Amino acid sequence: MRFLKTQFKSALFFLLVFFLPLAKAGETGALRLFEDFSVGFEKSALPLPEFEITGIKLGKGRTQLPLFAFSRTTKDIAAFIEAAIDDTSKTVEVALYGMTLPNVARALVRAKNRGVEVRVIINQKHAFVRRSEEIQYLIDNGINLRTIRGLGSYGVMHNKMGIFDNKIMTTGSFNWVISANVANTENIVFSADSKKIRGYSRCFEWMWANSRSLEDGQSYAIYPPDYFGPAPADTRPSLEFNSIKFPSYSFSPRGATQRHIISAINAAKNKISATIFSFYSYPIAEALANAVKRGVEVEMVVDKVQASQSPVIKYVLENGVKLRLARGHNKGVMHHKYSVMDGKLLMTGSYNWSNNAQNNNFENMFYTTSEHYIKGFTREFDEVYETAYTPTQDDIEEMESFRSFAENFSFDEYCDPSDPYIEFSN
Repeated sequence: MRFLKTQFKSALFFLLVFFLPLAKAGETGALRLFEDFSVGFEKSALPLPEFEITGIKLGKGRTQLPLFAFSRTTKDIAAFIEAAIDDTSKTVEVALYGMTLPNVARALVRAKNRGVEVRVIINQKHAFVRRSEEIQYLIDNGINLRTIRGLGSYGVMHNKMGIFDNKIMTTGSFNWVISANVANTENIVFSADSKKIRGYSRCFEWMWANSRSLEDGQSYAIYPPDYFGPAPADTRPSLEFNSIKFPSYSFSPRGATQRHIISAINAAKNKISATIFSFYSYPIAEALANAVKRGVEVEMVVDKVQASQSPVIKYVLENGVKLRLARGHNKGVMHHKYSVMDGKLLMTGSYNWSNNAQNNNFENMFYTTSEHYIKGFTREFDEVYETAYTPTQDDIEEMESFRSFAENFSFDEYCDPSDPYIEFSN
């Protein structure tokens, strides 16, 4: 009952917009209609700044991969993923929340057909309840595909990561779905850093060992906190930020990501810039409020719909955080999940600032002090922040209304309402 209540507003919005298609086509059909609807949007293909095209060369003479890309300014992020897959000769490992990119699905099958070992982990619900045509295509063509879900009642496999020949990896907010490519405000990073690749490979193997074959069917169990064992961790942190060592990566469920975010906030001296799809964590909110009290400038952008349902948004506004609201660049959602601390440390990945991301979901966070990444992500933040808007009194009243609606909930157990509709399409 608690879960149904928290989902009420997102579900109501979805039904109002897509009621007739949903009634005719069912849940899976409605999601497909959303994706088809998104394809019609056009987006500007702005030239990449000079430092962004200094990327990672592929071995077969193809166009090099960028270190990062943003959906607002990159015409087709999916083409980079396709190129990375087409360049492989030995292994491809991907862990995805969902999949609706036809060209990427075909690239995975091409890789398998030329002898590459391809392994895919899909969030359990999207392999069974909401199986897309692209996932079915992978299955029909013999891709080694397994499923997994997270801990507790709400946990999901929320990663958007790929590892190619153990030489290149990718992560970020970018789900491998059409709306991420054409409608949402998203980011993707690529890296050839051997330490990061080893860490993400360990995470993939950990998930693979705990995953289920399609023949095993769905698991309806409520997994206890220690069910999967400890998440892989960077045991030799080597990134220095304001005299504190940070890891190159961290993973959920029940890893140290929230602790690292709070440590970075506490270490910041000048400015924190964060753009987060889903912000529900009181410990992080309290750390931001304390940063403001000691004179740090804190600027944030949060997705408008998600903000209306979070009890922490009004709290940070009341405590001096310069928070603005936004949607996607083509009627999608503002789906970034990253922060830049003092212009020195970037943290990005699949991890929303929520209890569910910390305690229940399979998630990842990518850390870097590289000037190339930080310049690009800082510029993206500044542009998103400039086009976002300060919450109106109506927005604040809506937040307060939701707080009253949810006042009987235990927010230590609260699940952010991003799973049923919004997050799959993003």
